[in-house]
Amino acid sequence: MNHITSRISKFALLLLALAFTALPAMADTVVFNGTTTGGPIFNRPNEGQPPTSLSPSATAVPFRRQSFIVSEAGSYSLTLVSTSFATNGYDPFLLVYLNNGISNPIGNTPLENALAANDNGGGFPTAFININLLPGVSYLVVPTGFANDDFGSFMLTFTGPGTITNTSPPSTAPVPEPATMILLGTGLAGIAAKVRRGRKDNLTTA
Repeated sequence: MNHITSRISKFALLLLALAFTALPAMADTVVFNGTTTGGPIFNRPNEGQPPTSLSPSATAVPFRRQSFIVSEAGSYSLTLVSTSFATNGYDPFLLVYLNNGISNPIGNTPLENALAANDNGGGFPTAFININLLPGVSYLVVPTGFANDDFGSFMLTFTGPGTITNTSPPSTAPVPEPATMILLGTGLAGIAAKVRRGRKDNLTTA
């Protein structure tokens, strides 16, 4: 029995070591669900990376904003899907800003610090932005709509090489889905199964 327990302990330590060693190389995925309904309004920029002009059809469109940071430099993908398109036709639009710390930089100066803006880059009705981000820098992601009457519920998905951290808790609750947790959970389930098999073998030979 002691021999089996020793082998299981070594296996568990090896698994944990592999999981934490692989952590920096694994992509992080975080999902936010929320709504732009009832949000503040602004004159949103047109598409561009960066955008350079304001839209004539979205002069008072509702938006939400969320600040975040990343732990590693690299290419990050942001996908905004309208989850109320079937009920109200909400056509989403997505922007990413450099967060300059001003209380309301978007509503007052919509083009200032704007890094990227997209309408249907992910296929209608989905906005998509792929952008290089740096660690330790605060960014704003802004779900909004194509026109003034485009507002509703959305699902916003972040994916990238580093950890994505929500730095200003929004009304849209984050649901982290790191790949490492899946790996670790699978490994621990395997350990539990091995322990059960070892106990059963001991009972059989006793």
